[in-house]
Amino acid sequence: MIAMVRIAVLTLILMLIIIPVYAISPTDFDAKIVTYVYDYGKYVPRWNNVFKQGETLKLYLAVGNLNRNAGAVAIDFVVFVKDPNGYVVYKKVDEIRKLGYYDHVYDVIKIPIDKAWLDGKYIIEAYAFDVLNYTAVLKSYTRYDIFSASGGGVIKTISRKDAPYVVKEITFYVYSNADTIPPNRFVIFDSQFESKVLPVNVPNELKISILNNYDKGGKIKVGLKVDGKLVDTKEVVLKGYEVKRIGLKVPPLPKGTHTIEVVAFDKHVKFDSTPPIFIKPLLYDRNILVGKICNGMIIYSPNDYILGSVGISETNDGNVEKAVEVFDKGGYVMNRESAERFLTNVLAFAYIKYVKYGTISVALLKGSDERAEIVLPKLLEYVKKKTKAPVNYLGVRDIYHLSGVNVLIYVGHNVPDLKELSFFFKNHGVLVIDNTDYWKDLVGEIECQAFGMENWSGLRFSDELYKTFYDLNVNKVVTITVKTKVAPRFVYSDLNVDKFIADVGTPVKISFKVRNIGGSGKGKVEVKVNDQVVFSKEIELKTDEEKTISFEYVPKSEGSYKVQIVGTGLMKIFFAKGKTNVSTKIVKPTPTPLSRKEGAGVVVGSAALLAVLVIIRMLLRG
Repeated sequence: MIAMVRIAVLTLILMLIIIPVYAISPTDFDAKIVTYVYDYGKYVPRWNNVFKQGETLKLYLAVGNLNRNAGAVAIDFVVFVKDPNGYVVYKKVDEIRKLGYYDHVYDVIKIPIDKAWLDGKYIIEAYAFDVLNYTAVLKSYTRYDIFSASGGGVIKTISRKDAPYVVKEITFYVYSNADTIPPNRFVIFDSQFESKVLPVNVPNELKISILNNYDKGGKIKVGLKVDGKLVDTKEVVLKGYEVKRIGLKVPPLPKGTHTIEVVAFDKHVKFDSTPPIFIKPLLYDRNILVGKICNGMIIYSPNDYILGSVGISETNDGNVEKAVEVFDKGGYVMNRESAERFLTNVLAFAYIKYVKYGTISVALLKGSDERAEIVLPKLLEYVKKKTKAPVNYLGVRDIYHLSGVNVLIYVGHNVPDLKELSFFFKNHGVLVIDNTDYWKDLVGEIECQAFGMENWSGLRFSDELYKTFYDLNVNKVVTITVKTKVAPRFVYSDLNVDKFIADVGTPVKISFKVRNIGGSGKGKVEVKVNDQVVFSKEIELKTDEEKTISFEYVPKSEGSYKVQIVGTGLMKIFFAKGKTNVSTKIVKPTPTPLSRKEGAGVVVGSAALLAVLVIIRMLLRG
């Protein structure tokens, strides 16, 4: 009896091996009308199912969860299209044959919408037949030496009438007057005002970017309203997948507060607050999300900003070394500017929340996409150039060497181990996860890993992040103020001391820039060294005029010297050493011989002034 049971069990096992269950599950069959297909499961669905005669319908068909142990796949995709009267107007059979162990297959069928097709409702019947002859394929493998290069098998099939299948129906419509343009064909974003406070009779300009997110060219008319009245319009012609930056004129305005609004005379427009990355045909513009964790923060970017800044994505790898040349180009480059604005706002947000003073130390987490090791430093340099942000890049760091890192950036298509970063978060660290995979949303994985960790808030949209440095909103009314008389307003920048260590009695050149962003007029400029005024001059500047001022200062004794422009947070430190005490290697600068109380005052004052400097720079609006 036991022997008979054993024989029955062995027979059943052999039957399962030789003749497996091969029916396709309806849940494993996917059929969608699409605009673009990159790979299995990676496609952009069409925005609607309405077509015009003469267009082409793209039908994505896929079968998953095949788990073939026969070493081959044979799937027949059969498509019928029925018109409003029920007649078949199109038929297509695509036979997929693959030798090997495949878990899924897909196909894209292009259905031409004939000019003679009637207006009305159409039905697509899409079938997937599993026509593989499992037993015959398995036997074919025995004819070869599977342990040598000649090993393999032969694909054997059965008739479709004997094969298991699944079917799906898809409805679409054909109309001769159909609107076949995507609703977000034109994307308007990145508005920049010259100034929000203006003197009377001074014109202004609002710049915006417009992207044609479609493969066919077109034109769009945009305008600018002041206090509800249209004051300027511009017609912009864009080729397929082209972007342009344009200016809309604001006329001289009377005294008071005025509302400014961008308007578009086209229904296929999207006003985008998130700085988009566009690598045709994919538009990355999902919301940036923020979550508090322990004493720190996670900022999730689904938009591939780091690699996307130089045009690298899953669909277009490109050459990294050649791609980074984009940062040295002049003019407007959409992805570069969008990435710079995103990263600037992230750094400013992190600074306000956690860093508070000094520089922002940034590192790339080990395990990120290796291409980011080349791109991120260049992007950070561009951020510093555009915004004067106090950023210090520390290079690539692993999880055991994060001391002193304020902002840690991970670039990849998955989520790093968040629990291994607990110590980093407890020390007010900010982790930025920049997702490189357009098709994969990491929100669920982040939430799953962070669940249960200390003070986890969940990922949320933060309008505060969108306004930290750049105000990224464009689809809203903003205000500007015009005054009868605007006083001169001097803004200082680029304070520089030409020597970090100077000899006593040797001149040190001190220079800086001053720009008038108010009304024309005069102002007094003063510079202090160690709290003593050493330079004072009255200068006159017109609105938006800028001058470079320089002078020489001679240190008379050894020690440290603090240079500060009065009324600002701009400060520099240099050191002086005696001529007779010349050393080829300076290990530590000699401090100024101050009392303990005075020395503490200089240190505390320097830190406070540096904090003011950085906060002003990061929070200043254009």
